[in-house]
Amino acid sequence: MMIQNPSPRPASISAWSSVGLLSVLYALGMMDRIVLAMIIKPIKAAFGIGDFQVGLLMGLAFSLTYVILGVPMGLVADRKPRKLVIFGGLLVWSLAMTGSAFAAGFLSLFIFRMALGVGEAALSPAAVPLISSLFPPERRSLPLSIYMGSSNVGAAVAAVSAGFLIHWFTQNRGAVPLLGAETHPWQFVFLCMALPGFLLLPLVLLLPDPPRSREPRSSPGFKPLWHFLRSRKRLFVPLFLTFALSVTVNYSFSYWSAEYLMRVHGWTKAQAGALMGFMFFVPPLLSHLASGFLLDKLAARGIRDAPLRLFQIMALLSLPFSLIAYLAANSAMAVTGMVVIVSLFYPSLSFGTITVQQVTPDALKGQMTGAFLSFANFFGLAIGPALVGFLTQHAFNGSGALGTALAMIVGPGILLVCLCLGLCLGPLRAAVDASAPLGAVERLTPDAGNHP
Repeated sequence: MMIQNPSPRPASISAWSSVGLLSVLYALGMMDRIVLAMIIKPIKAAFGIGDFQVGLLMGLAFSLTYVILGVPMGLVADRKPRKLVIFGGLLVWSLAMTGSAFAAGFLSLFIFRMALGVGEAALSPAAVPLISSLFPPERRSLPLSIYMGSSNVGAAVAAVSAGFLIHWFTQNRGAVPLLGAETHPWQFVFLCMALPGFLLLPLVLLLPDPPRSREPRSSPGFKPLWHFLRSRKRLFVPLFLTFALSVTVNYSFSYWSAEYLMRVHGWTKAQAGALMGFMFFVPPLLSHLASGFLLDKLAARGIRDAPLRLFQIMALLSLPFSLIAYLAANSAMAVTGMVVIVSLFYPSLSFGTITVQQVTPDALKGQMTGAFLSFANFFGLAIGPALVGFLTQHAFNGSGALGTALAMIVGPGILLVCLCLGLCLGPLRAAVDASAPLGAVERLTPDAGNHP
């Protein structure tokens, strides 16, 4: 009798290949946020809406579902194969992006933007802990910085490609029939953005699933997460506030800067798209790589508060350029200010994400990542873009005041971030010293001893 050997386990891609694939997926997520900023004018014309409604589409629609599902997705990612969580999120994201192309009005596009938030809520709570598990602590900052920095690649591709596609279709095709109806250039932009998501779905199944330090079988829902947050509240209260403010600044900057150059300085859409593509790609990507490399060196030397201390220095250096960017009389000065901001301040979220991984037990990393990114993105997306649109449309009563509105948000926002970072440094050092061993979640739950 012949005994058949069990079928071999499917091969997984390497650690660095996993970082590359997950970074591409994160870049796609940023593309859906930036692409809307590049097609503000045709969206407003198609649906008859104003700047405030556009701000709601950019931020609130996405952040509603992103913040609600971030922690639950993290809980699922802490218990189930992370690649399956990522696969499901990518499928939902791709379908929602396709649906956005066929939105019939403001409400339907708002709903599809909410669906995009559902898809993205599944990615980072699974991807960030997965990357953390593939590298030792002293080599973790660089791959995490590359992952977080990939959002800038997505922003750059979205800015350049959206501007190019809109210009090409407008000049060469105009409206064309698709599925029995006229399809306009902005709709083709959404369709082009959806295609990579469908193509990458099979590759997600090749991601590795490294063993966890301990499965949280006895963890009763979100109870361990809540006790962990309370046990480190001196760190997490100012930390969450710091990066909610930083994301508010960043999304105000990224969603409205191209429109600012077109309205105030008379740039064309193609010119603004090319510049934003360069700014979102080269300066922040170099900043992520350099800071990730430096943080690994500092971690190996035992400097416990390195992520937040380095970011505080960078934020302080960027502060004066927040006024130059939006109050300068000529576009050269404005662009100079913007380049400095995207080099020194725009990569902010990676420093917060590295800090969270630094002090969080392994069995809670997914939930903590979801909680941190949900909180930061909710305030950043819900408040930043809409506040700029509100100030421009109502408080200042005219699109020419867009620069003033941006200066009022970006400058004071960076200043507040610097002050809040100062409140985080001491608690971060104490949290690193007192961190539980990876996976020791039961220590953080008062009644953990009652569980088998």
